[in-house]
Amino acid sequence: RGRKGRAVAEGAWREAMIGVCAKIQGKSLEVLKEEFDEDISLNSVRGGMFSVLPEDRRPRDFPDFVIMTTLQARDSFNVQNARSWMFNVMDRTGEGTVLREEFVRYASLMQPVADPAVADLVFRELVNPKFSGGASVVKAAEAVVEDLPSTKSAGFDEDPSRKSSETISHASENKPIFVEVPSSMSIIYETWKNFVDKLKKIYNRVDAEWETAKELLGLDPVEPLIKGHGAIDHSDTIPVPGRLFLSERYLVFLASMGSKHYVIRLGVISGVERYSLPVMLRDCVKISIEPETRSALKGEKISSVPTTSSVPTNSLGHTAANAVRLCSISGAPLIFSFHEFRSSLKRDMWIAYLDEMVAAHRLHAKFGFGSKGRAPSGTCEWPATAQNSPFRQDPSPPLFAVGAAVNILRTRSLKTATGRRSFKLLLFSHPDTNRDAVKWYVDSIQAFDGHERRSWVTRAIDSIAENMEINSRIYDVNEEEPFDVAKLGEGIARFYDLCRPMIWIYYEYERLMQWRNPPATILAAIVCFFIAKNNMTHLIPSFFMLAYAGVILAVRVRLVGFKGTDAAAAAASADARSQGMFELMTQVHDALHSAQNTFVRLNKQFGKLETLHLWGIPWMSWAYLIFVLSIALTMAIIPLRLLFIVFCLDAFTRHFRYPDGAANRFWENIPSNMAKFDVFAAKKNV
Repeated sequence: RGRKGRAVAEGAWREAMIGVCAKIQGKSLEVLKEEFDEDISLNSVRGGMFSVLPEDRRPRDFPDFVIMTTLQARDSFNVQNARSWMFNVMDRTGEGTVLREEFVRYASLMQPVADPAVADLVFRELVNPKFSGGASVVKAAEAVVEDLPSTKSAGFDEDPSRKSSETISHASENKPIFVEVPSSMSIIYETWKNFVDKLKKIYNRVDAEWETAKELLGLDPVEPLIKGHGAIDHSDTIPVPGRLFLSERYLVFLASMGSKHYVIRLGVISGVERYSLPVMLRDCVKISIEPETRSALKGEKISSVPTTSSVPTNSLGHTAANAVRLCSISGAPLIFSFHEFRSSLKRDMWIAYLDEMVAAHRLHAKFGFGSKGRAPSGTCEWPATAQNSPFRQDPSPPLFAVGAAVNILRTRSLKTATGRRSFKLLLFSHPDTNRDAVKWYVDSIQAFDGHERRSWVTRAIDSIAENMEINSRIYDVNEEEPFDVAKLGEGIARFYDLCRPMIWIYYEYERLMQWRNPPATILAAIVCFFIAKNNMTHLIPSFFMLAYAGVILAVRVRLVGFKGTDAAAAAASADARSQGMFELMTQVHDALHSAQNTFVRLNKQFGKLETLHLWGIPWMSWAYLIFVLSIALTMAIIPLRLLFIVFCLDAFTRHFRYPDGAANRFWENIPSNMAKFDVFAAKKNV
């Protein structure tokens, strides 16, 4: 058919389609025309019906407006013959193909088929898999540009820019003219049918095993399932078969035998890595759980909620939550493999999905949405057996996670429709390469919560309230491990080893006071009299800090001399530690449970100081030394009275401020046990 015939067919299709849409809405074309004129005037002040959409996704003319308002008002995905209805709406000429221009505008309103952020990506994936155009197609498209009417739609290789968010950098303003291309660059009905049928099957799917898992573990009855698959838990000595489930808020492992279940909140996962068990010939996924204090900073929690004495706490839900809590305290990862042999396709697929969901939760915390930017809470009643569930008070999923979950379902449906695997719709795990799409989600969440319309006073008050909630959660963190005699003995030995420098300083002080070394004692007495006579007591703290800095430098000089390199200092530090390691105590009988946890906490802090003092990680020792010298200079210049005031202000306003600063992050990143750190680094280098 020629261009004139195509234009006639397109005009007839549009007239017929707007007539059908007007009947569906129950309005006359005259009424719809008045609404269209009003919407155009409102769009200039961003108040129109489609003002939240990118400019090239808004209605171009009156027929477009009628079709798009019908799609917006009606749930096309769940109507009878949904796939045919949606395809016919996008079919410009009735020839059984859908071009990009109609797809990106109409499919964006056909939830959950696509949204404005991924409509173009979905179209590219649904294009005929056998198409292999290239330069010939580009030339053919360019040849007909002059004969086509110009439009304002975006070109094939450009994502539309969105201008309302300052969080992510702006996209390019270039918007090339849309050109009609050969039908091989369009979607055919068979591909569309396979995509929609698969998406409809898994979108509202009711999985019997997932429903059983939610009931047993006390999860939200309306928690949607993204993916479920048979898996094997290799976290303990004996592998345990079971089933792994991924939802918007949790990663759940339900063991087929025993009670080794896990319910991992996605917000507390710190890493998802590939892992192999050579002996068992298994390709696995290794999941690391971050410390509970770090989770509390992001609004997540690991521990079970307190329960009343009248309600038992040995339910499967509490058991699963406690197993994850112990992993977060000990740092032991969870390792899962899947039912595949000499293949890692399922493992890689699960890693991609987990990365996407974990990244969505991280972005929610990164953008500071807090309790905002979450999906509305469900209204479904919890069963009586789950009223005391440790997951009863969990917040609803972030909107980022909801979007990521739908994109995973679209990815699975695209694989069925096209016969090829692609992870291009997994946006949040690669935000730098999907800036425009992620920016659209950010804009949508801010508009949903009215974030951009709040005054600075309201934002400050909300921030203080969020910080108070975070601090309250941190106060409730209780990282106590079960009583273990062997661990208590290790803690006592480690504590004594770390306290030896302070014990040595005390012994030296005793030697001075006992005149074991008369010249040194006389010199110390003269210095003290000099300080008292000249009223230099305010410089005592500064002298102590300078002496402290001198001790740190003296250790470095003792290790490598004055001209030694940082690498040599790190190597010498490792040798010194290996020569001075204490053996674990063999018998400890009269220790208490509280002593074990006290020693563990103190060891973590003293171990960090040991790492800094012995130059285990040189750049951190340099940073710490500079900090010590700056403190010494500050205390020498600023009067003690002012420092005391600053200290009081810091102490009494800490509850109202965000607790995670640069100094906190620096301190947390310091290894508390360089022996384990050296082993880890050696394995990583291998």
